[in-house]
This record gives sequence, structure tokens and C-alpha cells, in this order.
Amino acid sequence: MEQPNIKDKKLYAVVLDMLLLNPKYRSSRKKKKFNAKQKLFVLLLDMIVLAELAGCMYWSQKFGESITAMFLKTYLPIVIGTLIIGKFCLNKLQSKDPEIDQKELAASNK
Repeated sequence: MEQPNIKDKKLYAVVLDMLLLNPKYRSSRKKKKFNAKQKLFVLLLDMIVLAELAGCMYWSQKFGESITAMFLKTYLPIVIGTLIIGKFCLNKLQSKDPEIDQKELAASNK
């Protein structure tokens, strides 16, 4: 395989490592732990997205030849709105005190 003609080979190597999910770059990101309320909300959000999917598929089947177009026109705006609102609500459900999150996490793991 021929190597691409790149002027800055060091930058290319770093980007390639990041794209291949090198553990060195993965561990540098701070991982957020969800509290119990957030976990339940994510479960609820998943069920809502599945219900939207089923509803939009059912509704778009009535359009015959243009099923795909009608499905995309209905499902994408609904699911994008749901996910944006869900992200906002997840942030609101995050507790202010990280010690409380750790206590809930320890209690839920037992």
C-alpha cells in the first residue's frame, strides 16, 4: 500500500492514532458517570425513540411509492428534537455534588 504524500507526517500519525482509538487518547477524556435518575431517563428516552420509529414507519406506509421520503421527512425532525430535548434534560438531572453521584454509583453497583 502506498503511503499518502503528506508534509507533516507527525500530525498524520497523531490523527491516525486518534482515529484508531489509541488508549492513550481515550484515557485522557474525562468520563462522566450517570446517576440513577439519569440512567432511568436514558431508558425512557430509548423507549420514546423506538415508539417514534414505529409510529413513523406505520404512518409512512400509507404513501406507497414515497415511503422512504415520507419516513425521512417525519422521523428525522422528530428524533432530532427528542434527542436535543433529552440531552438538555440529562444535563438538568445531573447532581451538583459529585460526592452524591459516587455514593449513588456505589449503591447501584451492590
